[in-house]
Amino acid sequence: MLYVYSRFSWCFPHVPHLCFGLHVKIKFNYAKPLIEEDIKNWQKKSEFEKQSEWKKRVTAVNQNLKVKELTKENKSKYLNTNKRADLRYVLAAYDPENETFPVYIKNVDTLFIKVPIAQAPTFKEKWKNDVKITPNYDIVNDRAAIVSFSFKLGNNVYKSLNNYVPDQNLSANIDLPEIMVDVADNKVQTKPLSLQKAKTQPVAIIDRTIDKDIPVSSVKSSNTFAFIIGNENYQNVASVPFAVNDAKIFSEYCHKTLGLPKENIKVYIDATYGKILGALSTLKQISQAYKGDINVIFYYAGHGVPNEKNNEAYLLPADATPSMLEACLPLSGLYSSIGSIDAKQVIVFMDACFSGSRRENGMIVSARGVAIKPKKDIVTGNVVVFSAADGSETAYPYKEKGHGLFTYFLLKKLKESRGNVTLGDLADYIKTNVSQKSIVVNNKSQTPTISSSAQMQDVWRTMKLFRK
Repeated sequence: MLYVYSRFSWCFPHVPHLCFGLHVKIKFNYAKPLIEEDIKNWQKKSEFEKQSEWKKRVTAVNQNLKVKELTKENKSKYLNTNKRADLRYVLAAYDPENETFPVYIKNVDTLFIKVPIAQAPTFKEKWKNDVKITPNYDIVNDRAAIVSFSFKLGNNVYKSLNNYVPDQNLSANIDLPEIMVDVADNKVQTKPLSLQKAKTQPVAIIDRTIDKDIPVSSVKSSNTFAFIIGNENYQNVASVPFAVNDAKIFSEYCHKTLGLPKENIKVYIDATYGKILGALSTLKQISQAYKGDINVIFYYAGHGVPNEKNNEAYLLPADATPSMLEACLPLSGLYSSIGSIDAKQVIVFMDACFSGSRRENGMIVSARGVAIKPKKDIVTGNVVVFSAADGSETAYPYKEKGHGLFTYFLLKKLKESRGNVTLGDLADYIKTNVSQKSIVVNNKSQTPTISSSAQMQDVWRTMKLFRK
């Protein structure tokens, strides 16, 4: 964290040996100018204030009290202006062994609330209409953040389970090193205050900049079709944070920035095995109807899983489990199906990994608890594949931006270039930025990869995203 130091000193020449120095170390940048100005005005001797009264008022003790007061005021204003209005909650199946309800919060996280088993049926029955949900905010790392949730039903209040300990010392937002009042009969010293640290990382307010002001192109790509799958809410395994938002925002970029007509964009949210097969069937029919005069974008955000016996990679439908691979789509089968259609070019964006890892930490598969390196599948036809991660790596989220890390930089480049970018430049941009940012925000490697069919190997880098 960057600390900003400032010093104020006001002397009154008509009073011998009377100076007051204030050294302030402010840890919250948003409050720095506000508190500085208020403290400066408070410390000045007013026109109608006697010198003796000024000396009684402007002391180290009163200074600390004033800092607490100003901190509380500014903190309250800051949090009130940064509260989120877009939170959506989904109650998952009750866990009777631990007496908890998982609560999935769209595009944020999954929380767990302790509800006694005797109260659980009533809680579930009244969830939609009678349970009042209150997110509790605090300031962490100079940002407004949700640190807990309260769920109220009647006179009962249920809190989310976490280890976050909110800061009870209001003046902890500012460090006041030793100050001296240089007056012969009034020398006061105070020791610095320290900021209590949050024990766990709270939910940060999401920056939605990339989702807004999407560039609008005048180019119309009437023969380009996009098939977009966002699998977030799985029925039997952990969710994939932000996958729905990934799919929806990518579809908007396809329409506005790449110029695809809305009817050319097929979006599948929480797609089952049947829906995925249906999408591939629709793609084949379109190709036949246009006699191959089409371009295709295929996008997937969701879980991928490996076959632990042969390391083959699979897409995980929203209604499947990693232990039932017969209900999952082999990645080789996807590439074979896409590669066999008659199309001028097919670009695949795969924001998933196939090592058995979750988009966040942890595993969704593998009793050994270790990531598996899936074998690489051969790409055929006029196909280029952008994959979010290599080998046994995980495809991570970028929580502060509300997207998968891979998808965020895909969208960012489309926004910066207004869609007028070669696949080579897009690949270089995504690989560099995802690799660098993953080390910074996740402390783990994530290396996007690009693979192509043999016939596309020498030409794909110079191709553009379907601009005619």
